[in-house]
Amino acid sequence: MILMSKQQSLDLGDGPDEIQKRVSNLLDALSDPDTQKKLKALSEALAKLKRSNAKPRQIKSQRKRAHRPGWVTKAVVEVMVEQAKPLHVVEVHQLVEHHVGEPVSISSVNDVLAARSSGPEQLFVRIARGRYVIAGKGQM
Repeated sequence: MILMSKQQSLDLGDGPDEIQKRVSNLLDALSDPDTQKKLKALSEALAKLKRSNAKPRQIKSQRKRAHRPGWVTKAVVEVMVEQAKPLHVVEVHQLVEHHVGEPVSISSVNDVLAARSSGPEQLFVRIARGRYVIAGKGQM
């Protein structure tokens, strides 16, 4: 049961009729057979877990290190600047992974190339389907 102070209940802006309506809706929901079945299963699972004396799982980050926003864009730009020729997205992806020394999603590389090949802050030029060159380099 959640307890609220009088001030909290007043902040809801609910009058007695609205509160009664909410309580009635809650009781209707809790009396539903499907809801009761799910709550019973949850209660049994929690009781079983408590009886097992299992230690809580450690939450471990999947990331090796935190990246700052734009790190994929920065890596793609650095790779493309080093190259003197147009590259396919797959080639750029392989070079970016080698450059940063860890896995990078190919869709992230593709998104950077596609998004930054148009608009006022264009960094790349799309010369063919899936092929890009750094803006300002000779387009083939």
